[in-house]
Amino acid sequence: MNHFLFLIALCLVPFSSALAQEDIDFGDPDAVQTVLISKQEASIASPFSASITKLPFYNGDFFKEGDTLVAFNCDIEKAQRDQAKARLESASATLKARKKLEELSTVSRLDLLKAQAEAKQARAEVEEYEARLTQCDMKAPYDG
Repeated sequence: MNHFLFLIALCLVPFSSALAQEDIDFGDPDAVQTVLISKQEASIASPFSASITKLPFYNGDFFKEGDTLVAFNCDIEKAQRDQAKARLESASATLKARKKLEELSTVSRLDLLKAQAEAKQARAEVEEYEARLTQCDMKAPYDG
C-alpha cells in the first residue's frame, strides 16, 4: 500500500505547482492528493478595446449557462451605431426620392443606382455595429 501511495506521489510531482500551496504529508496513510482537470474551458476576449463595467464572479464561483461573465463599456459603439442609423435614414430618404424622380423620368439611372448602393452600404454599417454590440456582454457558454 505504501508503495502505491509513493507511486501516486511520484507521478504527481510534475503537477505540484498547479496544486494548492499547502504542504501535504505523504507519510500520512489517510492523505490523498488529487488533480482536477476541467472537462471544458472557454477563453474570454473582447474584439475591441473597452473598459470592464461588470465582473460579477470570483474565482471558484458557480455560474449558469447564459450568465454574464464580463460586461464591457460599449458607449462608443452605441454612438457609432446611432450615427450609422442616421446615415441609413438619410440614404433611405434619398433613395425614395430618387425612385420617385425616376417615375417622373427626371433622374438619371446612375443617380438611382448610386442612391441604392449608398442605402445598402448604410444598412450594412448598422448591421456591423449591431453585431459588435452583441459582444459587449460575454455570456457563459455552459454551466460552470
